[in-house]
Amino acid sequence: MYRLSNVSLINTMHRIVDATVENYKTDFDYDVALFKELKIRKDIEKEDFYYLWITRQQGTHLALETTLFHRNSYAQMVYGENKEKGNIFIIDIVDPVRLTGNIVAIRGLHGNFNSEDYPVCSCDIVFSSGHKESYSYEYFDGYKQRLIDRHGIIEKLTYKVSPEDQYNLELHLKILRQQRDKLKDCDVDLFFKELKKDYDRHIRASDR
Repeated sequence: MYRLSNVSLINTMHRIVDATVENYKTDFDYDVALFKELKIRKDIEKEDFYYLWITRQQGTHLALETTLFHRNSYAQMVYGENKEKGNIFIIDIVDPVRLTGNIVAIRGLHGNFNSEDYPVCSCDIVFSSGHKESYSYEYFDGYKQRLIDRHGIIEKLTYKVSPEDQYNLELHLKILRQQRDKLKDCDVDLFFKELKKDYDRHIRASDR
């Protein structure tokens, strides 16, 4: 695990995309758009500052870190498919206006999530158009971009889980974030040197 602290997120992530993505680099445009939404969101929740970000040869994927632990979520599926052959990062946003923060390249930090995932009942959403609706988690997870195209950007998103599951999830995320806080900052050149090693390893693995 290695960390870059207080960097320009968009610029640094763009450099990571150039170093690790061969095709579908336009996926990154959606990632940037999601971050830029934070500048105009009226109600930013605590979890809006923490993201799972995956880069691989065929594009990128960005999702709230908490969704990695939502049972059967798309984020969980993509993580499972790419933890051995993709580059996995956690993005901690420090300043949502300037879009600065920390980028942590993880190697097994989140481990096996099978025993640490929690069922989500539903999602309550408020869109920029004023439209408000509650969706099943499965529907929202599969059609998020389609809903945004139809109703505008998401101004407020609330995931509903049972109180007991919510407590356990928050405790698990707190422990993971405390682990990340203990990491020493990495030199930028060393960060990208290690990233290149990971990328080469993934290429070799995919060729087998």
